[in-house]
Amino acid sequence: MPDLIRVKVKGYNLIWSALGGHDAEVTLAAPATFADLLDHLVRERGALAQVVLDGREGIRPNLRVFLNGRPLPNVSGPEQLNDGDEVIMLMAAAGG
Repeated sequence: MPDLIRVKVKGYNLIWSALGGHDAEVTLAAPATFADLLDHLVRERGALAQVVLDGREGIRPNLRVFLNGRPLPNVSGPEQLNDGDEVIMLMAAAGG
């Protein structure tokens, strides 16, 4: 049986609504990255896809992600999540 990690997910503005209006706690098989977490969330909460994906299955460029309070600049990168991590997601304002 694979090792499991639990990650707390907080969303703000549109993401909070897509998460159902509350924070989420997600259990994933380790090792896991943010991309794995996002895949899980999109499968479980379909409304999130409309907010964070650009329609071509890419991540919208104005998605901001923080891992344990630090910016995660490469959301597709190899940085692994650990048990007890906190991920914050928000959509940065865009347009003029």
